[in-house]
Amino acid sequence: MSKLDPKVIVISVAALLVVGALGFAVARQMPRDEPAPLAVVTIDRVAEQAAEEHRTELTALGAERDDLAAQLETAANERDQMLGELEDLRAAQAEAAAEPDSSTLVSDLATATAQRDSMAGDLERLRAELKAQGTALEAALVEAESLKQQLAQAQSRAEAEAAAATQADQSAAASSESVETVAEVPNNAAIEAAVEEGLRAYQAKDFKTAFDTWAPLAEQGVARAQFYVGALYRDGAGVNRDMVQAYVWLKRSDERGYIYAKGLLDRVSKEMNPEQLAQAEAVLGQ
Repeated sequence: MSKLDPKVIVISVAALLVVGALGFAVARQMPRDEPAPLAVVTIDRVAEQAAEEHRTELTALGAERDDLAAQLETAANERDQMLGELEDLRAAQAEAAAEPDSSTLVSDLATATAQRDSMAGDLERLRAELKAQGTALEAALVEAESLKQQLAQAQSRAEAEAAAATQADQSAAASSESVETVAEVPNNAAIEAAVEEGLRAYQAKDFKTAFDTWAPLAEQGVARAQFYVGALYRDGAGVNRDMVQAYVWLKRSDERGYIYAKGLLDRVSKEMNPEQLAQAEAVLGQ
């Protein structure tokens, strides 16, 4: 009989909810006219798949608990039946005590006693398994409820941060001095068309074409393309995974004022070791 480790369930549900909160926070900050960043699209799909898998596991756990309860009830009934048969054998033994040959009855009595003891052991084992499964399920449900509350709090904080970020962006856009300091390559129809072409390739899961389309634009200083190239390096999509290059391109995109670059840059930096960070800063300093 298969057993699901409660710790695995708790950790998996926790990871799902935290990832969902991060995805929600990033999604709330996106302008309506900007396509969702690929990292958010990927996270949403993974979160939905993981949620469905863990709902299936919880359902299976409940079914297994019910099955153990049914086995426990069956074992109890069989035990009562064996006790009845044992009493009958004892009565028969008493009646045949005066007869010369009672070896058969004694043997039957011993067999019945051994079967009774075996059934009692099985019954205790089933009770222990049922109790353990019930405890694990209750703990998982309590933990899931706690994590839901944490997610709600995280969503509230994310909404507040998104509102603050939106207000800051609007203030920056209203300032002519801020506009003059952004070293963005001028947006023109050809550049935008090329960026959108790469995005269509990515959505079709043709990551190599997406990378080949965005890389030249990133080299030209297009902040949006730099962000996408950094995300591809981070995910290892269409190019070998390289955290140093991911950091470099996300940093360049952030420095050019692309508003989504900062959040992903912070997550990438937390996944890097000190040596990788030093290499990335060295590349940026060249």
